[in-house]
Amino acid sequence: MATLLNNAGLYVGEYDLSAVLNEIALETDADVLDVTTFGASFRDYAIGLKGARFSAAGFYDPENADAPLHDKWGDADQIVTIVADNAAGGMAYMMRGCVPSYRVGGSIGQAGVVNLTGQTTQAPIVQGRTLHRATAAGATATGTALQLGAVAADKSIYGTLHVFGIDGTGTPTLTVKIQSDDSSGFSTPVDRLTFTNATAIGAQWVSAGPGAITDDWWRISFTISGTGPSFGFVVGFGIF
Repeated sequence: MATLLNNAGLYVGEYDLSAVLNEIALETDADVLDVTTFGASFRDYAIGLKGARFSAAGFYDPENADAPLHDKWGDADQIVTIVADNAAGGMAYMMRGCVPSYRVGGSIGQAGVVNLTGQTTQAPIVQGRTLHRATAAGATATGTALQLGAVAADKSIYGTLHVFGIDGTGTPTLTVKIQSDDSSGFSTPVDRLTFTNATAIGAQWVSAGPGAITDDWWRISFTISGTGPSFGFVVGFGIF
């Protein structure tokens, strides 16, 4: 059954590019190495280094497309999250990457366009889920409980946090934790990943493991403080 993409998103560092894009693609690959030795009757191959590339396209916007891409252009080790659905439970792909090229332009009488390409840098690409997205969260809360599975002994857990909006006085602060439990009611939640307190826009990548975790339910718990605070943020989570 086909999946309708009408709420996908791309986050690069502290920028949410979702509102200006209408195309997004992700491609993974691995080097195939010829390791055939003398005396062989058939060629033998081994898998070498792995990597991934992503691309996106949309409409030119000086503030929400051109400025963010120019800011991140060529910066190595950016935290990137691609989501198939900007809501809890949507497929998410998380990586440390860079945006080596982007293009803006258009023709007279036509809508301006933007195109960009990016790729991973050293860290793995982690397939997971969107745990939570908020555009103006102002109070402490927990996210939707999702049954995403237990963690095998040789696997690790990964989380990304993109804070793309912040408002308020008295040093608004956002603290986000990823928790697990053995039931959907989260009667005995365990903190598995904790992000550094966020007091400004930015992005974070956290991981733990490898190590077995028998809990199979996951959610976020977040604490917000300050005077009239408001945060826009998205959290991705995956097991790899």
